[in-house]
Amino acid sequence: MAKKRKKLTRKELKRDVFTETLINYWVRVKHAPSLLVYPILGIVAVIALGIYLQRAKQHRISQAYTLYFNGQYYYMGNDFDNAESQWKKLIETYPNYAVAQRAMYFLGNIAYFRAEYEEACTYYEELLQDCKDKELRAAAIMGIADCYLAENDPISAREEYLELVDKYPESVLAPYALYRAALCVADTNERSHILRRLLEEYPRSNYAKLVRARYPGLGLSKE
Repeated sequence: MAKKRKKLTRKELKRDVFTETLINYWVRVKHAPSLLVYPILGIVAVIALGIYLQRAKQHRISQAYTLYFNGQYYYMGNDFDNAESQWKKLIETYPNYAVAQRAMYFLGNIAYFRAEYEEACTYYEELLQDCKDKELRAAAIMGIADCYLAENDPISAREEYLELVDKYPESVLAPYALYRAALCVADTNERSHILRRLLEEYPRSNYAKLVRARYPGLGLSKE
């Protein structure tokens, strides 16, 4: 399940201090040839060190993705114990990698499936503190809302679902969040209001089609 090593992007190269220093040096040499009197061995050492660091970085990226996809393999097979082991190791070893944040989300899902809702929310909330990926943040809010609903707290669940829509209206999860929010409401008028919002804001979504089929009395068009 090991992922093919990722080629470093130009952006990643710019973040490498040694590579950046070397590039800046050669730019200066281009306009001031006299700078070539610098010791050649020093330049070679910088190049060698830069290559070593780049390869080490590639190796770390490869190892991080290996742990992530191993976890996915176990997760898809409902082997949550092994999936949890792989992802916890990933987070502990490579905490600053984006895949570590994805792993944290799935650890929250595992806790949810085990009915450990407090632990699940801890993972989701920790993810929300640092994650910049909007879709992943929306998924974490959805996870928190699902935990509230599982704990028989539909009022708090509704608030979280609606918060997801308000903060990330372009998320693929937004129509589903509105549908779930409507199911949390006992008052018929409020439920109709939320469902109408779903039909108006996401008319082409699958959940809009479901609402039209189940609640034809809402009377909104198919477009």
